[in-house]
Amino acid sequence: MKKGATVGLMSVFAGVLVATLTSVYACHTFHGGGRYSIDSIDSIDDPKIFAEFQLNPNSVQVNITHNDDSTSFQVRAHSTTFDFEIPCDPDLPRTVTITGEMESTIVLGAGPERQTFTETVPFTVLGQDNAPPGASGDSLSLTLCYSADGGQEPPFAALFGGCAPPPEACATPTCAITFAGMVEDGDLSIHTAGGGQ
Repeated sequence: MKKGATVGLMSVFAGVLVATLTSVYACHTFHGGGRYSIDSIDSIDDPKIFAEFQLNPNSVQVNITHNDDSTSFQVRAHSTTFDFEIPCDPDLPRTVTITGEMESTIVLGAGPERQTFTETVPFTVLGQDNAPPGASGDSLSLTLCYSADGGQEPPFAALFGGCAPPPEACATPTCAITFAGMVEDGDLSIHTAGGGQ
């Protein structure tokens, strides 16, 4: 084979490889940041509880602070390891499912009744990109799977309205707490094979 032909084939191969990698990368890209309003805590009468979030393929962080006369709590959680899945079909909704482990700290109450629980826990994030950047409509939920034997189940159940049935990501007996709602300040962008956003 002539040298020119070899170089030509290599160029074609490199072009195909770049196109393939670009397609895979485009199908597995997401990023977001801002805050979302939590509508999944029925036991609290406050109409607006916000969670600050930062999401990208390298890190997941969620922070929640709520203070009033009757109920005070903080939730700080950052990922230690995780995998994510994005459907590549451009005809499907733009969603990302993130599962892994987080280091979570929950502080309940204030003053002498203050209780702090720190644990590395399984987690699941479900995000849906429903709107163009800058427009409202994106949604986000975070489920944290706490141990059922660490003393946190009674106060968690009292504050958050009970422990939900554990999702598939929770392989052991747990107290599963979900913080879900709509993004109100910020954006969640999920790219699919068809281009997405």
